[in-house]
Amino acid sequence: MTAYIIKSAISLLVLLVLYHLALEREKMHRFNRFYLLFALAFSALLPFITIPVYIEAEVIPVSFQDTGTTAATAAPQVQPKESMLPLLITIAYLSVTLALFIRFAFNINSFLKKIRLNTKIPFGAAKLVLLDERVLPHTFLNYIFVSREEYENGLIEEELYTHELTHVRQRHTLDILFIELLKTIFWFNPLFYLYGRSIRLNHEFLADEQVVHTTSNAAYYQNLLVQKASGATLALASNLNFSITKKRLLMMTKSTNKTKAAMLKIGIAPVIALMLGFMCTEEVIAQQKLADIPSKQVRSIEVNSITQQQHDSIKKANPGKYNGSYKEFGIVTVKYTDDNNRPVTIKDVVKKDATAKQQPSEVFINEIKGIAPERIRKIENSMVSDNEMEQLKQDHQGIADWDPDAKYRKLTVTYVDENGNEATKVDYIKEKPGVNPTSINGDITSKMGNEDNLIYKGNEVTIQPKFKENGMAGFYEFVNKNLVLPKLPDGTHRVYVSFVVEVNGSVSDVKILRSPNEELSTNIISIINETSGKWIPGEVKDEPVRVSYNLPISINIKN
Repeated sequence: MTAYIIKSAISLLVLLVLYHLALEREKMHRFNRFYLLFALAFSALLPFITIPVYIEAEVIPVSFQDTGTTAATAAPQVQPKESMLPLLITIAYLSVTLALFIRFAFNINSFLKKIRLNTKIPFGAAKLVLLDERVLPHTFLNYIFVSREEYENGLIEEELYTHELTHVRQRHTLDILFIELLKTIFWFNPLFYLYGRSIRLNHEFLADEQVVHTTSNAAYYQNLLVQKASGATLALASNLNFSITKKRLLMMTKSTNKTKAAMLKIGIAPVIALMLGFMCTEEVIAQQKLADIPSKQVRSIEVNSITQQQHDSIKKANPGKYNGSYKEFGIVTVKYTDDNNRPVTIKDVVKKDATAKQQPSEVFINEIKGIAPERIRKIENSMVSDNEMEQLKQDHQGIADWDPDAKYRKLTVTYVDENGNEATKVDYIKEKPGVNPTSINGDITSKMGNEDNLIYKGNEVTIQPKFKENGMAGFYEFVNKNLVLPKLPDGTHRVYVSFVVEVNGSVSDVKILRSPNEELSTNIISIINETSGKWIPGEVKDEPVRVSYNLPISINIKN
């Protein structure tokens, strides 16, 4: 909601400034009326507009600090209490909005009551409503409210009737009701009040223009307005004496040539285009392929859902490959270190359930279950070439559902074995009609491993692991009290550490991802290991699970 309000407010402000600088002082009132209403509608819809920008590849430098749960320092932290402020703000907003809606409804009802209780006389395209009190003529919908005494005695000038009939014919009341409704909802935004004033003033420009065109006596009409001005206006009504200013009086005798008007109108288009470009464009992956990344350099693989807009974009780029529902696809994000040891990210769009009906052999599944998920580096799912098929026909032992006349896909799992060496497992799967091959089969971390050995990330568990002694604040306090610091220069030193909280509350697989000092790394590993048994495990569906932590620990040194 905050993003919507900010984007909408920026658009409202830019278009209003443009109106005051370039349009308001020119005699092009019909266009200005359209412009003001367009600015309101466009600004309300702008936050919902997304313009996809197709990109072929994406390589993003990233920091390992962003790959997991982070902490600012090793100092004790107290979990903040849930704030009541958002609830109080919501209650306050709804209360004010309700009060303004009631006032809005009351004002409409007051006009309807006057129409119902007083004499009505047909008058051209409108109806005159004769009121017992002395009032200046004013308009609501197709009703013109005038003083009964002045009407019966013929004291209302013809110019005033023409002025009010213009409000009726051009339906100015609808504009006023529209902006008043917006002010009721967005009462906290002062820009809507400025728009309301500009719209009303433009209505008077239009009515004045019609009177001057009809009577051809601008001076007389100007004097008449000054004489009738009382300073009082009515909500929701088009008022004769609204803003009797020098600006309005001068506008009656001003003219704008057609060339200038056309240039001003054309000049608005680039402003609209710039706002759409800055606030509505979204980079969308058009067609990407995973690079041939050495498995030892891969740090993580994630599969996330794709949005409808992203799917529409990639479908335009390659309809054959990306045909189907957007729910069938996902974005695979692979984080790895390049040859210069620089952390980067690469993405690929895949069909998540393309092989749902084509399961690998049972033997192969059992072999894959024996690999810890964190050791899997890459899963490739590709069609078998004609040359490979000829070889398979000669030696197809161990291939499930072998059919020499069918086509096959090769499923290759690359992983790191217990000795730290790269290894692969391969299986051949019979291709079935109507199912497109894909490079990745589903969510790697949650589908390919043994459920008992799965390691969950912090955002994948229903209950986070908790340090037994006062939660994370207690954990940081334990680190502060027990960490032995080597000699370090003054300043802030950060060590990035990862470890796994096991189902029994112990810790395992403690690793230093980045550190400025080897001795400091050794000491932190020792401290983390000392917390073993001091954790309450995380849970998924009320069952304890293994959960990985990535923490930056900040050390502040002042010798």
